[in-house]
Amino acid sequence: QTAMDRRIPIALVAEQEPSRGGCPFAQLLQQTPRVLQQPPYKLYDTLAVPLFPSVEHRRVSLRHILRSMGAVPCDARALTRCLHLCRRRIGRLLEVP
Repeated sequence: QTAMDRRIPIALVAEQEPSRGGCPFAQLLQQTPRVLQQPPYKLYDTLAVPLFPSVEHRRVSLRHILRSMGAVPCDARALTRCLHLCRRRIGRLLEVP
């Protein structure tokens, strides 16, 4: 409730694997305080991203979650190059003369 009052974006994620704490969505609804289900909060007006257990589906689910939090796709090669440059620069800073 506090996060919503402060307008902090919330990413709803529904774990689908019972061994990882997943449960039927109806159970989540039942356990959610009424105040969060009603105006002005209406928590479930935002669709929950299902988090599936298989590697392929989980990867797609995680991308959807990141996008719901404002992430944008990027070029992985450029990001990798930048990471390597940063590591080199940090390594030079940490070198003892």
